[in-house]
Amino acid sequence: PVQLAALQAGVATNTTTRNANVNGMRGSYNNITWDGINIQENYLRGNASSGLFAQAAPSVAGVGEFTITTQNASAADGTGAAQVKIITPRGSNEYHGSLFEFWRNSALNANTFFNNAAGQPKPYLNQHQFGGNVGGPFALPRFGEGGDVFTQKEKLFFYTYYEETREAQQTLLTRTVLASPARAGNFTYRRVDNGQLQTINVLNLTGRTIDPRINRLIGQTPLPNDLAGDRINTNGFSFNSPSGSNEKLFGFRINYDYSQENRFEVVYSRDSIAVPNDTFNNTGEPFPGLPGKGQFPKRTRGAAAWNWAPTQTITNELRAGYYHQRSLFIGEEIEYEGNTRLAFPLNLTNPVQNSLTSGRNGKIHELIDNASWVRGDHLFRFGGNYRKTHLEPFNFAGTIPQYSIGFGTNNPNPLSATNLAQFPGRISTIEFNNASNLLAFLSGAVFQGTQTFNVTSATSGFVKGAEQRRNLIFDLYAAYVTDTWRVRPNLTLNLGLRYEYISPVRERDGIGLLPVGGLE
Repeated sequence: PVQLAALQAGVATNTTTRNANVNGMRGSYNNITWDGINIQENYLRGNASSGLFAQAAPSVAGVGEFTITTQNASAADGTGAAQVKIITPRGSNEYHGSLFEFWRNSALNANTFFNNAAGQPKPYLNQHQFGGNVGGPFALPRFGEGGDVFTQKEKLFFYTYYEETREAQQTLLTRTVLASPARAGNFTYRRVDNGQLQTINVLNLTGRTIDPRINRLIGQTPLPNDLAGDRINTNGFSFNSPSGSNEKLFGFRINYDYSQENRFEVVYSRDSIAVPNDTFNNTGEPFPGLPGKGQFPKRTRGAAAWNWAPTQTITNELRAGYYHQRSLFIGEEIEYEGNTRLAFPLNLTNPVQNSLTSGRNGKIHELIDNASWVRGDHLFRFGGNYRKTHLEPFNFAGTIPQYSIGFGTNNPNPLSATNLAQFPGRISTIEFNNASNLLAFLSGAVFQGTQTFNVTSATSGFVKGAEQRRNLIFDLYAAYVTDTWRVRPNLTLNLGLRYEYISPVRERDGIGLLPVGGLE
């Protein structure tokens, strides 16, 4: 349903609804709630690619009401100038339910333009989306003699849903690999003097040989089948890579109408996604069949509310809830030779996935109170809310040493662009750099190494192999008052005032370097 936001005036999407901005505002100016509780990706909320990133993954079966306000929101709607509100359906006095399955495949699809251009077969798609929902009165058995057999049938209601999406599909990927002659040290360039192609062997010119580890890595790299790189010494390898996923979403809502004055509700949902080969973040398999990373997010949310109407003109809603998410980016255990990683030159694709485990956990807890009072031609609304946001990003990046291949100060380049014996007819600067990088790559020349050390506590010092983990916390306090005044039958004034205070971000364990007063 969040996709509907992209249809509204003022909502601009670049590629997907997730990337959208509303009236040119930053993503941090949007507020997405489900049953009153924020469900956004708050770690990336201000990022240009996460303006409408509703992490809890609401589905059609789990949404009974959807509203969006792109401007001039009421003072009762805070923490964002643009508001997206989602409400879970409620059970009624009668039983209603449905089962569904949507099946889609690529049997009648045409091949894509880019697959045709790369000479690749049509990517397959096989999507099954199925589930169901049911709602109605929650009749409890009555024990004892006389009276109705069931009790609470007019007071207790339920609604529950389940949806699963199994998607098997492929995504076209293009990697950069060495051409067959370049793997033996042959480098072809265009002579400056006459514009003709000239081929030399950088290994023979310098008396160097192919490094054994590099040779093994080249052996895992397929030959080109597409255009990329400089199209002479380096070229492309395109293939259809699996990019499917499996998602399971379950949720329910229970309402208890205790009396006309007191009504209660509880909602809950859980969503889990498995993406074994993460082509979206380009951390999946480097080449067909080689290990890569996937992503495995899990999200749960819950809310409870008490609606109290002490008089016919006064109502109050007290609501509390939470939203928890765990996003893990991990893959098969990769044995790095010598416990070191290599960074390739020439934009070559490494057959060993260098991306290490990372992720982020997020917790949101909210307490909200909204009251209304009708007096004469005035509808007064007032209340406030408290929100605590706890973000825990973690990353093992850099904990395994990485060496960059190339020539440097302590490992000088044996080639010279002005040496006509090495480069007959002279060579351009760009092509000389490419020739140097090819020599460095084949011979295994290293010009720098890096490794990241992180702290685990305020007193631990830098610990080898420890991931970077931070616990970032900030609070929001808000209060508001509004007056909807019906001056005349054809004239209504909406007046309101809202105050919000967002605390400085703090690091729970004292291991973050923050300016005095926190982050702005």
